[in-house]
Amino acid sequence: LMTFYQYRAQSGVIPKDRLWENMNLANLGGVMFYLHNEVVDKDGEMMDESGHKTTKFQVDRILRFKVTMRNSDALWKKFRSQFGQFIQFDYGQATFGMPDHVKKCNAIWSEFGYEVGCQANPSGVSAYDEGYWTSWPGRCPSMPFTSKAPQGGPAKTAECLKEQPGGSCGSPDGTFNCIWHVEEAGFIMLDDLVGTDIAKLYLSGGWQYEKSSDTGEGTSFWSGKKDKARCKAREEKLLN
Repeated sequence: LMTFYQYRAQSGVIPKDRLWENMNLANLGGVMFYLHNEVVDKDGEMMDESGHKTTKFQVDRILRFKVTMRNSDALWKKFRSQFGQFIQFDYGQATFGMPDHVKKCNAIWSEFGYEVGCQANPSGVSAYDEGYWTSWPGRCPSMPFTSKAPQGGPAKTAECLKEQPGGSCGSPDGTFNCIWHVEEAGFIMLDDLVGTDIAKLYLSGGWQYEKSSDTGEGTSFWSGKKDKARCKAREEKLLN
């Protein structure tokens, strides 16, 4: 049984009935890697409903979760690993990044239970050492939260929710559908992490980070994506 903290970059639009399942989380290095490479990069900027510039997917905070997990004995016996296959989730659907691979995910869970998967950050892209992402399959992971998801297909059905119970439970014991538990453990706003009002920064014509210059315009917080000291300092600020 293992208990540790995980993080998630998130927008403020969180449904009141949202259950934290069928998602990808990350450690410090993993979430900072994702923020730096996709969320705050100038190429990832988007527009909100008012026509104002925002971060990718309107991410404005980082959530922290206290997680407890115990993957199945079958997984350990076959791979001698505490973690299983990492699986990408898109709109609550396990896709491996490709919707036609849902059957592959179902086969994994049939053999090892609704395992927690793990994947290391790509190397050479940044200096966020030892970063990794994790996957947390919940109820009906084979279908998306909404029928409007970009990958298409119908939303989760009552039948699917019953037939595919997922791995979340109160006290993980490594059985098929009782492998992990997550609970919210605070958050930090991106404004506070970066040390500036990001909405005002965008309105003034600035940006947080741009690849070719390796810095921002109006803030230097994200300068030096491959600078180990700077990446470590950003991680420590998030942690503290």
